[in-house]
Amino acid sequence: MAAPELTHPTIGDRRATARLKPHRRPGSELVPALAAVWLLTAVGGLVGLVAPGLAPGRGPHPTLHGTLADALSILATNLRLLLVPFALGLLGFRRSRRALGFGDVLVGTVVTLNAIQVGLALGRYGMRLIPYIPQLPVEWLALALSTSAWISARHGAPPRALRTGALLTFLAAAAAAVIEALLTPHAR
Repeated sequence: MAAPELTHPTIGDRRATARLKPHRRPGSELVPALAAVWLLTAVGGLVGLVAPGLAPGRGPHPTLHGTLADALSILATNLRLLLVPFALGLLGFRRSRRALGFGDVLVGTVVTLNAIQVGLALGRYGMRLIPYIPQLPVEWLALALSTSAWISARHGAPPRALRTGALLTFLAAAAAAVIEALLTPHAR
């Protein structure tokens, strides 16, 4: 008896056929993931305009001091969420349907809740919030990179692609943290 990976799949053998499909082109998931993050932010913004009470209650105000400690704290907070897709990939969550579904829900929830929350605040506070979010495009890039890594992992991306995605996600998150710490209004 030959090993399953050496046998030719039958027409009805979907699992074997899926194993033979080549991985998508690296980075092909990034643009749709980034579009989804911005679309969810826009939806949150519209909801925030219509129902401002759903947005966080306290308006924009300075809380940072522009220190390295601020940047490191922001980075640590963001990495807790950004690393979830990589952890799912490393832990082999693509090996079963149930685990894939759990990973999809978890990653989707992280993206949706974060984007909607920012959108709600944008809808409620409008232009007053802009000085407090100069990092948002880079932060959303990090979120999209992280999300696209899960999509890649679930489709069998090689470990090298996941390592590259993790590095790019870390660099974008670090850049966003520095931008936020340095460029937002500072507390006295």
